Amino acid sequence: EAAPGDAQVFLDGQLLGTAGQLAGQAVAIFAGPHAIMIVSPPAEPFTAQFTAKPGFPTRIHVALAAR
Repeated sequence: EAAPGDAQVFLDGQLLGTAGQLAGQAVAIFAGPHAIMIVSPPAEPFTAQFTAKPGFPTRIHVALAAR
């Protein structure tokens, strides 16, 4: 989940959709390392790397900060 709702969410460089579209939804991904980026100008973009483990959901909550 991310705010604002119109923020674009990228996983491993691929656009998944907006934060509003993805809120409360599960996104199936392969186990292993991944990179997430959430962008909504003029806010500072959020980037993080994480490792998905089989059978363990990973939840990410982000509120973008103004520049």
